[in-house]
Amino acid sequence: MTTPDIDPALFRDAMSRLAASVNIITTEHDGTRRGCTATAVCSLSDTPASLIVCLNRGSSTGQLIQASGIVGVNLCDSADNDTAALFASKADDKFRPGMWDEGVVTGAPLLRSAVAGFEGRVVEAKAFGSHIIFIVEIVAVTVADQARAPLLYLNRAFGAFAAH
Repeated sequence: MTTPDIDPALFRDAMSRLAASVNIITTEHDGTRRGCTATAVCSLSDTPASLIVCLNRGSSTGQLIQASGIVGVNLCDSADNDTAALFASKADDKFRPGMWDEGVVTGAPLLRSAVAGFEGRVVEAKAFGSHIIFIVEIVAVTVADQARAPLLYLNRAFGAFAAH
């Protein structure tokens, strides 16, 4: 079977129209912390609790996740757009003091302002195309005290859900 030739720019343009929750993916290994912004995160199962996290192969966060085997998934609050933009950048020092807690099970950095935070362990990593697909078994969950709106990404911009 041959693979169809889909123009990558056209594919990215089409995908920019798919609204997605914004997450900051984090890890820690031997005193080094890394993180990046990602929308390619989805629920896999509730038994066992698990997520799929997809990161670019060139991501230093993905490389450290492979070394550590641990993942923090931080579902951003609609007010976290500056933090999400920082983690989408190439900045060196992304972890600002006072904004992060250490996960109780894995030690993965968890964003205090997150709508929800997930600590997990990688059970499988599979390379596909330009990305690595991590299957992550969740070992701890935190949820914000009050219902808050998550940060969304649509048409290459951050925003929030508005009900009709």
